[in-house]
Amino acid sequence: MNAVGKIIAAWGIVIALAWGYLHADKINFFGTGFQTSAMIWWTILMVLLVAATYQWFPNARQNKVVHAWTLILAAGLLVNYLNLFDILPATLALYSYYHTWLLLGAIGFAYTAVKWTPKSAPIYWAAAGLNVLLLAYAFLAGNDAFFNANSLLLAGIVQGLPTLVDGVLNYNT
Repeated sequence: MNAVGKIIAAWGIVIALAWGYLHADKINFFGTGFQTSAMIWWTILMVLLVAATYQWFPNARQNKVVHAWTLILAAGLLVNYLNLFDILPATLALYSYYHTWLLLGAIGFAYTAVKWTPKSAPIYWAAAGLNVLLLAYAFLAGNDAFFNANSLLLAGIVQGLPTLVDGVLNYNT
């Protein structure tokens, strides 16, 4: 697997595991509680992955897809922190974590499908569609026990798995 595949696969693995770790609901850094701990966890992982991408991804500084995902991550974290510090209106606060990441994931995967390599486009179109479907389900699920118990795992699957598959299948040279 070449450097591009390794970075893409690393994103897939870390995103899937990050959602899975949040699902375990055992996160509590320094007694800060779940919400703050989740933000610390997510921020550290995203900063490390972005730094690794800019360090080892060939021509990352000139790559529009890398730039787009960097902006998407920054936007998602900004929305999350605005909610964490009670700056968002209450009507938006409910949708500022899970829903935001699914929406931004759908946008990012669609952009990647258009701008990335043709061999990867079907994977990213599928990922964009799965994020949209899961986002719609999140709005419609209400008190659905299955969804409430598994929503974070489902997010890990629709965001991490396609990226991992692309990294492993399409960059083995």
